[in-house]
Amino acid sequence: MGDLYPGGINRQPYGNAFAGSQGSANSFEEAALHRAAAKLQSIHSGASGDATVGVNWGVGAAAIILSAIPGLLFVLLAYGAFSDRNAGAAVGIVLSLLALMFFGLPLLVILSSKPDKPKKALREFYRAVGRGRAKRALALVTNADKDGFQRRQPVIPKLGHPSGYPYTLDGVDGYRGYWNELVRTHPAPYCLTRISGLQIQEVKPGVVIADFELTLTMNTQLWWILILIALLLAALLDILTRKVVKVRLRKVLVQVGDEWKLFNGEWQGYEEMDLRWLHAGS
Repeated sequence: MGDLYPGGINRQPYGNAFAGSQGSANSFEEAALHRAAAKLQSIHSGASGDATVGVNWGVGAAAIILSAIPGLLFVLLAYGAFSDRNAGAAVGIVLSLLALMFFGLPLLVILSSKPDKPKKALREFYRAVGRGRAKRALALVTNADKDGFQRRQPVIPKLGHPSGYPYTLDGVDGYRGYWNELVRTHPAPYCLTRISGLQIQEVKPGVVIADFELTLTMNTQLWWILILIALLLAALLDILTRKVVKVRLRKVLVQVGDEWKLFNGEWQGYEEMDLRWLHAGS
């Protein structure tokens, strides 16, 4: 990743000049810490009204469609093998097992989309952000974070075209605007997300800190129109023009029922680096 941020973590990720490493009284930093403590109290008391998210049926439907064709093909081949004395039952059984594997993949995809572990919650959140699914992404953030507090986007090389104006993430429209300016700025965009080097630390019951490297691969899908002409050329142009951003991040996650949600839905909140609020009053 290089030395973009000392210590590997972006300690000034907000895109605004007044966010420093030390906050004075009534500063943005102190306001973020007071707000974080109030948010956590709201979550633990049940006042935030958080509900579980459940599985991602949209991804499951796509998996069903993609697996149906090879699954049905293996069913037909298995039927043919059982009907053919020369093929034998062994071949039919193998083909039947392959058919079951393809038909079982959608169930695996659906079950793995339930954010019942911090890693799965992070993966689902960034996957939703990358696909422009603002409603799903917002559902994976605690309700306590959905208020009028101003958020500014980070300024990181190759990371979108941030407007520099503050956003409030209290609704789907603001959420879509905030994240699309960062990861979906190409015409007909795509954004592939990957989490690696994940380290989870429990700091309080139902509260964990996740340190990880986020890799974003972004480009336009328009290159793939060339697939009708030349697959190799389409793949080459995509690889040569795509943007890849790798940044180490820290996110706080909280437990809601049997699921986990992000404590802060922006790129990175100040309170996710300065953890004094977690120990206030303890």
